[in-house]
Amino acid sequence: MLKHLGTNRSLDDWARFAGMSKRSLLRNFQRETGMTIGQWFQHLRMFVALEKLSRGSSVTQTALAVGFRSVSAFIKVFKNVVGATPLAYSRAQQI
Repeated sequence: MLKHLGTNRSLDDWARFAGMSKRSLLRNFQRETGMTIGQWFQHLRMFVALEKLSRGSSVTQTALAVGFRSVSAFIKVFKNVVGATPLAYSRAQQI
């Protein structure tokens, strides 16, 4: 999933890739990780975003790199997960 972060594969695509039904993927994933695949994927995207922003990538470059189609959607999710906007986070890393 990390290698395909910038793509927007569907759950059906991921299930096919894993060789199981969509329902089996969802059930097994939650049992193994303790979270839904959507929650886990969102955390993965934010983890990669934090790394990119820390290395000086722009908010726009980061949003697109982690699979968001709009910068405003990325900012909203980032703020909800991290507690600060991507720009505020980037500035704090430069201190």
